[in-house]
Amino acid sequence: MKFKNSDHEAIEYITKKLSEIKITLSPHNEDGRINSALDEQEIINQIAMNNELNDFFNKRGIKLIIPKIRHWFDLALETDNKLIPINIKTTYIDKGRSDNLNSKLGVYFALTGKAPEFDNQINWSKYFMELKQNMQPNNEDYYFIVINKNDTSDLFWNSLKQLKSLTPNGNNLPFQCVWSDNRQKIERTFEQAKKFILDNFAESIKKRAQIEHDFFEYFEQNIDN
Repeated sequence: MKFKNSDHEAIEYITKKLSEIKITLSPHNEDGRINSALDEQEIINQIAMNNELNDFFNKRGIKLIIPKIRHWFDLALETDNKLIPINIKTTYIDKGRSDNLNSKLGVYFALTGKAPEFDNQINWSKYFMELKQNMQPNNEDYYFIVINKNDTSDLFWNSLKQLKSLTPNGNNLPFQCVWSDNRQKIERTFEQAKKFILDNFAESIKKRAQIEHDFFEYFEQNIDN
């Protein structure tokens, strides 16, 4: 089961238009997470206010959805009862840094084809149960538009099922991503994509569990059983 080119056409066009706009990103706050949040809002505003993009959307019956903050996507395109969720990432691509991909809801959508009916606060046990029960072959995906903070004309898009590589990390579930390694898109069947995502998710969980072993290796005799 492969992805539809029509899904990608709109994201290609958004990326093209963003590359033509002089986007000013925020370097002012010492907390990079705050800068990233401000950057993402600026990019969303540019998309929403761009006349050419609005014409493109209107001609194709595409509705632009901008959710409240802390939603599982930053914006989405909706048409014919189909949802195309997009996460905006601003990063120093050329520095090879690992960025968090901490949307377990995006993983759920990509592997089930269903918009989650729960929020990000769901506990892991309940989440895994929901994922297991609803996982099925589908053409949906969770998309990323990635913008280089050093040069905002340097940007590209990719999606969870098509990433070349993921970086397991026990401190930041489900995993991280080095964007400089992921400009290329890898076409996979659903089964291949499922294995790719779950294998990396499992490695992150193993790394997270390792801390218990490490702690008791040094402090077991100090703990009352």
